[in-house]
Amino acid sequence: MNRKIYRHYGAEHFDPTHKLCPGYMGKPEGFYACPRKTAADWVEYCRTYSLDKDTSVYFDFRLARRAKILRIRSVEDILPYLIRDDDYEEQKKEFSILFEYDATKCCHLDMGKIKSRFDGMEVYMTNNWGEMHNTDMFYQYDVDTLVVWNLDKIIEVPKTVSKKGGGI
Repeated sequence: MNRKIYRHYGAEHFDPTHKLCPGYMGKPEGFYACPRKTAADWVEYCRTYSLDKDTSVYFDFRLARRAKILRIRSVEDILPYLIRDDDYEEQKKEFSILFEYDATKCCHLDMGKIKSRFDGMEVYMTNNWGEMHNTDMFYQYDVDTLVVWNLDKIIEVPKTVSKKGGGI
């Protein structure tokens, strides 16, 4: 069982009818959260970049026992799920030096394939920020991030339990 606790900002309780965050700038549509042990990273990020986010409203949750999560710790973890863009070969010829440093150039994630196999994905940025942030597809990720598209895999943790720090 996944004992990790995640934190979702913007609501005090889980609502299964919660509107999913639309996909944008390479991020898939889904329900976004961060691991609670790195939640301070998101709060600090908002403060540092003066983002107008209310980080005082949140709830904690765990994933269901049988949740299947694609865990992305490095670029190598996504290589089986890449689709080359139509102009891949043309871009590779013109900007070959970039392709030596980033295997994901002119590619995007095959979200159909990923969603058919997983309930969500977790992108680890901590201790790997440089490699992950320098790719086209993970540039918009600022901290460790979980995105879930199968909301039946979310189990809210009561605040009294989550404040004691159980399960991390």
